[in-house]
Amino acid sequence: MRPSSKVKYGLIGTAALFTSATQAHVSVVSSTAYANSYYQVILSIPHGCDGADTERVEVEIPSTMVSVKPLIDFNSANIPVGIEAEQVNGEVSKLIFNRDNAAETDNTIYTVSFRGKLSDAPFTTQYFPTTQYCVGGGVAAWTGTNGGHNHDSSAESTELPAPSVFVYPTRHLGWNQYTAPDHLHDMGIFKDAEIVWKGGAGYSANPVTMELIEADEDSSSLSEIHPDESFWVKY
Repeated sequence: MRPSSKVKYGLIGTAALFTSATQAHVSVVSSTAYANSYYQVILSIPHGCDGADTERVEVEIPSTMVSVKPLIDFNSANIPVGIEAEQVNGEVSKLIFNRDNAAETDNTIYTVSFRGKLSDAPFTTQYFPTTQYCVGGGVAAWTGTNGGHNHDSSAESTELPAPSVFVYPTRHLGWNQYTAPDHLHDMGIFKDAEIVWKGGAGYSANPVTMELIEADEDSSSLSEIHPDESFWVKY
């Protein structure tokens, strides 16, 4: 692996102003992500450190995301941002968003955005560890990767949670057959599916459908799927 190199983008814009309620932490607010496809990551950056405005945001890019490029929102071009990219082996490993007009008092929420191709790794959680630097020297490191859909969320950690996105397999309307790459114990990942079925067990986020499954003496409630088990999902 060759040393990281910095590529500077002379860009203006990329931070978009939000007027909605404050996000509790840096989080991915973009839509559903699918494996082996291009995906736009939109990160919501909350109020700064102890009320100070945000002046720099550094986002680590996982090796499972390639061809990464930052995005500019020309509608917010009045918020100047200089963007740098660190690279490893020709792929972006970190994006650095520098604001030129950070204020003393923080009264806004921003977004930073980039696009890249996700690897063919469905049913996994991809993390984007983010460090927020504020006026006056304050730092908030959103870098913790404990928990997630398929990890033990009871594990204690003093780290602030890193923004993350759960990656779904490609899907078609109707029935889809999948194989679990890992232990899936959070059926909430199928909240937009009509029904999930494995053997004689089923799950649905629809309470009426779930009641029908539980009332059928030939079926049972599906609460987890073990690695390498095959199952069906209807969308």
